[in-house]
Amino acid sequence: MTNRVAIIGTGMVDNPGISHPDKSFKQLLVESVYKAIRDAKIEATDIKGSSFSYTGECEIGYGGVSATLNDALALSPIPGFINASNCASGHTAFMQGCQLIASKECDIALVAGFEKSSDVLPFFDYALISSDSMYDYNLGYSHIDAVLMQREYFARYNIPAEKRAAGLMAYGKFARTMGSKHPAAWCYGKPVPTDKELAGMPMFGSFMKPGEGSAALILASEEVAKRICANPVFVQGRAYITTSHYVGHRYDATLLNGYDDPTLSSAGNGFPLSIACDKAYREAGIAPSDVDTIGIYDQVASEFVSLEAAGICPEGQAVDFVLSEECGPDGRVAVNTDGGNIGRGFAGGTAGLYPIIEIVQQLNGTARGYRLHQPKWGVSTYVGGGFAHCVSVVMTNE
Repeated sequence: MTNRVAIIGTGMVDNPGISHPDKSFKQLLVESVYKAIRDAKIEATDIKGSSFSYTGECEIGYGGVSATLNDALALSPIPGFINASNCASGHTAFMQGCQLIASKECDIALVAGFEKSSDVLPFFDYALISSDSMYDYNLGYSHIDAVLMQREYFARYNIPAEKRAAGLMAYGKFARTMGSKHPAAWCYGKPVPTDKELAGMPMFGSFMKPGEGSAALILASEEVAKRICANPVFVQGRAYITTSHYVGHRYDATLLNGYDDPTLSSAGNGFPLSIACDKAYREAGIAPSDVDTIGIYDQVASEFVSLEAAGICPEGQAVDFVLSEECGPDGRVAVNTDGGNIGRGFAGGTAGLYPIIEIVQQLNGTARGYRLHQPKWGVSTYVGGGFAHCVSVVMTNE
């Protein structure tokens, strides 16, 4: 990949699985961004462009908040861009930040996001407290659809109820185990629930922990990174695709230009994400077998679908992959070493940046929780709107 993008600094607000009533969204953002600036050992004035993510764009001028954010961060008059792509917003903001560097528009850029439900009411929350019909009518999708789509995964591969429960419970325990060792996670230092306790939780414990937070990354050109950073991590491949929010379209491959895949007879597979992953792997020049660690969107069966879409295990075998503990730090591929949405916590508008940060810290040797032994390749994938948005980023420390 020519003119590689480097990640030279990271910052986050810890505990994204809880509310932060003492901080506004601006305060959360300032905290994470200036942590990233200090980590990169640069000055704020070195940043020449910004890309932000959040949810709730209907509540603040349909995305016109970028000027407010740059001003709050003392970054004006640089350009600022806004990304709102459901749960994948953080990843799409990252993609735009990469474009700022790759196009040579900037040699140093900021990517940051925030989630503050008490300040900015996300549209999906607004829909849930009024009626589902508004959200369904406008977009053709609701979170009920997401659960039904994931149930199709189990039906597609004839996974019996007992095995479903065992897989969800095993992943729920795994995620909390990872989070219990990570200082940024909501469950840091907390005892991991027993099987009996997990059995009494929604989806056997395989359910995200929503909250508020902010995360940020500093990007730079390869030339600048090698000059000012001792341990840069490079973006070797990246891809972002969209499908449709309307669930009915998920069953018709003819609506995806250039694809006619019979697997779309079921909306419960990860075919859209596999398109993004395949593109990112090709650009990076690697195969799924080269991956040392991966970040995935984990919620109900999304972790299984995502692992298969990323090629980490064959279709229909992700439950076995988890049950055999191949997803752990000592397994075949380390998954969500910070605990993911379940163990770390989920701050929607910035959620996609947390797994990128974790992989960067694993690759540059600064991981705060479980630390992998000399990883070389990391992949971060994320989905939004039930696979309406699919993103894959391949990173390396070489």
